[in-house]
Amino acid sequence: MHGSRMNTIDACLLAWCCGIMSPLMLTNLPGGGVLWVLGAGGLVLVIGGRAVAPIACGWLLLGLCYGGLSGHQALQHRLPECADGTDVQLVGKIQTLSRAADLMRFEVAIDDASMPSRGACALDIQRVRLSWRATSVLAPPAPGERWRFHARLRRPRGLQNPSGFDYEGWLLARGIDATGYVHDGTRLTSALQPIEHWREALRRRLEDTGLPTTDVMIALILGDTGSIDPDRWQLLRRTGTVHLLIVSGLHVGFVAGLGMILGRWLFSWPALLRYRPARNYGSLLGILCATGYASLAGWSLPVQRAWLMTLLMAGWLQIGRRVSLGRWFLLALSAVLSLHPLAGILAGFWLSFGAVALLVAFFAPRPSRGWPGRLLAVQLLLLLGISPILAASSGQLSVVAPLANLIAVPLVSLLVVPLALLGAMLSTVLTSIGAEVLSWVDALIRFLFVILESAARLARPVSVSLGGANRFQSLINAGLALGVVAAFCLPQPRLSRMLLVGALALALTSTPSRPEWGDFHLTMFDVGQGLSIHLRTASHDLLYDAGARYPSGFDLGKAVVVPAVRGMGTERLDGFVISHSDNDHRGGAASVIAALAPRWTMASGPGDAPCVQGQRWQWDGVRMEIVHPTLEPAYGDGNDQSCVLLISGSEVQALLPGDIERRGEASLIGQTLGAIDLLAAPHHGSRTSSSRPFLKHLSTPLVLVSSGYRNRFGHPHPEVLSRYARYGIRWLSTAQGGALSWRSAVPGRVDRHRAVSLTYWRTGEDASVASVFVPP
Repeated sequence: MHGSRMNTIDACLLAWCCGIMSPLMLTNLPGGGVLWVLGAGGLVLVIGGRAVAPIACGWLLLGLCYGGLSGHQALQHRLPECADGTDVQLVGKIQTLSRAADLMRFEVAIDDASMPSRGACALDIQRVRLSWRATSVLAPPAPGERWRFHARLRRPRGLQNPSGFDYEGWLLARGIDATGYVHDGTRLTSALQPIEHWREALRRRLEDTGLPTTDVMIALILGDTGSIDPDRWQLLRRTGTVHLLIVSGLHVGFVAGLGMILGRWLFSWPALLRYRPARNYGSLLGILCATGYASLAGWSLPVQRAWLMTLLMAGWLQIGRRVSLGRWFLLALSAVLSLHPLAGILAGFWLSFGAVALLVAFFAPRPSRGWPGRLLAVQLLLLLGISPILAASSGQLSVVAPLANLIAVPLVSLLVVPLALLGAMLSTVLTSIGAEVLSWVDALIRFLFVILESAARLARPVSVSLGGANRFQSLINAGLALGVVAAFCLPQPRLSRMLLVGALALALTSTPSRPEWGDFHLTMFDVGQGLSIHLRTASHDLLYDAGARYPSGFDLGKAVVVPAVRGMGTERLDGFVISHSDNDHRGGAASVIAALAPRWTMASGPGDAPCVQGQRWQWDGVRMEIVHPTLEPAYGDGNDQSCVLLISGSEVQALLPGDIERRGEASLIGQTLGAIDLLAAPHHGSRTSSSRPFLKHLSTPLVLVSSGYRNRFGHPHPEVLSRYARYGIRWLSTAQGGALSWRSAVPGRVDRHRAVSLTYWRTGEDASVASVFVPP
């Protein structure tokens, strides 16, 4: 009877968690009335059920109701359409702040929001994420201060690409209702909370040390990763060690563990042990250490998860371990999802609980003996188990990650983080001693990066596709992979393990297929106001342009193009064409060349291997030809000097014209190009391109436009769209559909990634229509 009751509790906890997370996999949330009915039905089953199955089903329905209503509530507070792209007056409290170069980014808890110009548009936003150029701010804001801002806001919206980061889901999980930038601001109250004042003082002390690794110390102590050098981030990604510089369960858990050990040692006096066992004092000190570190790190969502799990673990120790490890894990999972029902969108959630699930699966059925060997086995198990999640979140798998983590995890957890915290604390009272300890930390961090650089030289990361249309859906598949690893740690029958392996294999089979001989695929990536197109033949890959790189350091080549190309199974490009020198076309080129190592590159610009009219080559029965510009620099180095690529398959043709305008188009009208089945809109649909003679000469039925959502240029221009309509041309835009995929074998069909990877929090016009067909 006791065992049955225990199994019932575990089943109910698991059902509750599954119910909360199940709405995250829906493309549309059920209505509020339906959810309440489901919740009422679940309550009836919980109260009236006598067996495990109906009671667990009741908790599943209750969790579904709670998760769905939480999603509705989050969407309800989003910035309305009538306020999208408009100026708003905001009053609120600064919550978090990070600095990168001359740009500040911070989140504001809103007390009041108003639109003087549109009084009829009601605003119910609760939290916004703003950016502000630091050069225009005399006294920058600090967390805890109240400010009045004049800002321009936008609805949450992100770029949608294969293997792309789900920015909209990330904002939803963090409770952010709008993003934007600040025109100007006024400080209303400057009094900081004690903890915020302490954090700012520590930041200034760390920055004043002038140590080379100050950015890493700030990340590990204060939880602010915004100032980390981009080259260091790249090295961490290549070695699979990004998680080491993000304050999460690994760091908070080790700090709590050190506190527990210290507490058991300090309070091991016989007089005290008469009242409480030593482990109780250790648990209490461990909680205090974890709470102090979490406060110092800013109580971000990963830190909150780690602190809550530490609290429950300490409670498990306090009650004498009368609760199984599995029960403790389910209690922690239930508590986190109950407080943050949308946390399942975030990769950090899967990493945290995935690692703990592996530990529970490994230790629960085994006695605690042979610790040295078991600790090594646990380290290897964690590296194997969380690799699918790391691959799902980054689109690639580091071959050297096991070796790098085997050294880096103990170094960071046991030495760098404790010493960094000790040095930071001592710097407030014993400045010279604190500075000396921080110099030791600096030496350890530099040693760490020497090890990582050596590991990175051993092998390049491998592209991995986990079958998801975006990273969130790939995380679901990665969870299955982690479940398989955990299953092999448990004493289960072989049949159960084989079933799990089969489920995993089904989840991972949706990898992109390559074209047949003589056919080709084109994917126009969603890079905002820029251009990047991936051409694939039966065995070759070419990239046409690479998107922009902005002054803030955000590089679309690195953030969008490289992950998307790798997500299609391509490790190296056969060719790379840079149409011309404008930033929105070649800004990301350096990152593409560094990551995808094209066998050759041609471009229009000084110092490049030039693209010249008449250059031809053939791959797998597909012919490619540069049809513009001519050898003479008749067009200068402007838009009309763009490399124009004509692609001819067995029966169809596509034309990629870059940013050519009327003069460049006129040069193409004099050539015999044949019928063009697909045209990439010249110059993003600017009114200076897509002239009537040009469109009439090509007689194309379909145009794909690469443009930014609500871009300031108004692309595609209404005048151009009227020309398209006059000649019966169907057009589609990345601004509305995300990445656009076209196949020469089915020239009338275009797949829109925003609809293919649809989730209930994603916005877009006609998002339910994944493919658009163009009549012949």
